[in-house]
Amino acid sequence: MNWYHAGTGRRFYFTGDARGHYTFAYWDADRRQAIVFMSNVLMPSWLKPKLAIALIDILEGRPPTAAEDPNYIAASVPISQAMPSLGDFASILGEYDTQPAGRVFIENPPPKWLNIGWVLKDGWFAPVARVNGGLRYNMFPVDSGMFYVPGLDAWVGFTEGDGGLTLHWTRVFEGTSTGTRVGE
Repeated sequence: MNWYHAGTGRRFYFTGDARGHYTFAYWDADRRQAIVFMSNVLMPSWLKPKLAIALIDILEGRPPTAAEDPNYIAASVPISQAMPSLGDFASILGEYDTQPAGRVFIENPPPKWLNIGWVLKDGWFAPVARVNGGLRYNMFPVDSGMFYVPGLDAWVGFTEGDGGLTLHWTRVFEGTSTGTRVGE
């Protein structure tokens, strides 16, 4: 129903993830090539888009980039232990300048936001992401320190260094964009 498009040519992909089963399907209509990857082995969320990128690289004749654990910082309490509240996400809220993704905003959604999303305490939703001032999309915590943004098919994590908080924004066709919070 919802394939992601490269924006150039006729390249598409779709992912699925449910109860320990992960699927990635890629189709290049111009080259008449396809990949289907299915796994019933639990893998960390940060590895899923990296694996998809590596499989496309191999199909298109490029050597894949090594995938290393980014050790993202935990931005919320583990979902399995307790229902997070807005305060659990406060450390990651802000505006990030990334290249090539652009300006990424991580923010609390407006009160009484009427969409289908992950409801937190007091009727609030989990944080939302916007790119370059566009539409807001729900961010779903998928691992400790890792979020998934459906609709944009973006995997989001954060690391902390001397320069402050760094956002890592990974999409299959664009790879990983990193950026620091504006104003830090």
